[in-house]
Amino acid sequence: MKFRSCLIKCIIPCLRFTEVGMMNPPNDFLVGAAYWGFIGGSGSFAELLNTFDEAGEAFKMGLDKKFQEMAREKLDAC
Repeated sequence: MKFRSCLIKCIIPCLRFTEVGMMNPPNDFLVGAAYWGFIGGSGSFAELLNTFDEAGEAFKMGLDKKFQEMAREKLDAC
């Protein structure tokens, strides 16, 4: 939901400019897979998403471990 709210805040101003002929979305800017395909070549967007997934999983495991340690410390202190 947070992402959608941010997306709407970013897109609505662009739509306003397209209405007055200042921007032509298919030709003036790239978004998502089109952008990353232009920057890094075909398949780069999927690769980027996979990399973020892997980093997120690794970070999640570290956070889970830290929370368990903190909980044990709190319980042991009681």
